[in-house]
Amino acid sequence: FLQTGLCKSKGEARRLQAQGGVYVNDERIDNPDYNLGEADLQDGEILLRAGKKRYHRLILEN
Repeated sequence: FLQTGLCKSKGEARRLQAQGGVYVNDERIDNPDYNLGEADLQDGEILLRAGKKRYHRLILEN
């Protein structure tokens, strides 16, 4: 979330996750040690959401 710009600091990312505001492909992520992987890819994309209104779509190409 830091690298995409959805969060400005590690502290903000931790708070957001602790409050249940971190989503990957519209699924809430409760595990603070969660890492993105190939299982998260949907048609070469991953949708990241921070809170209700901040979205980023990662498009991965070969």
